[in-house]
Amino acid sequence: MRSIAMVLAVCLLACAKGDAGEPGPPGAEGPQGAPGDDGNPGLAGTDGTDGMNGRQGPVGMQGPQGDPGSVGPQGPLGTGTWVWKDANGMVVPALLSVFQLGGNQVGQASTRPLFIDTSGYIWAVNAETLSVGETLGNYFGAWESTDCSGVEYASNSGNTPLPRFTFNYATDNTTRVRNDGAVATTINIGSISPGSGCQAFAGGPTTVLALTDTTIIPSTSVPNLSTYTPPLHPEL
Repeated sequence: MRSIAMVLAVCLLACAKGDAGEPGPPGAEGPQGAPGDDGNPGLAGTDGTDGMNGRQGPVGMQGPQGDPGSVGPQGPLGTGTWVWKDANGMVVPALLSVFQLGGNQVGQASTRPLFIDTSGYIWAVNAETLSVGETLGNYFGAWESTDCSGVEYASNSGNTPLPRFTFNYATDNTTRVRNDGAVATTINIGSISPGSGCQAFAGGPTTVLALTDTTIIPSTSVPNLSTYTPPLHPEL
């Protein structure tokens, strides 16, 4: 019995727990774990301050020319030149400040203002009666031949009409105008026809205009100013 007790005592002494030892060294790093779930979005940050203005860029290339604009309305009558008015003070449009002197003095009833119609042709207006007629007269047929054959010319002692000024052609009693591009020429006149048949004529070099370089104006195209009250008078 005593031997058993001793064995138990020795066993208890041997099996008793000792003090904790020093920690051992860290173990090796384990493998990386799987990625976690995305977190919630963060709050919006505050606005930053405005940046400085950038430098001005270079001038761009000139663009293509635009289409012409529409014609504007007619402006008011200008100053410094007169207009013609009728007895009631109404302005007669298209009357020029220049005029044709029919008498010996400016201001006589034979003074004729010049009128431009819608075709650009120029007429003489009787300021006393408002009748309208040619600005020039006494033109007649002329030929180089002695029997009025060949090329027919309009003549008035070497005075050719300017383009667009109306004139009377006595040979056939028509109203005509010289065409814009017509060029006068010089001939030795051998015969004429002033409206009373062919006549021989011995003339020297004379400036004339070929009749084919003129245009006949029908009587229906003569301007009518009957809506105005005569006489006319000029005003600035």
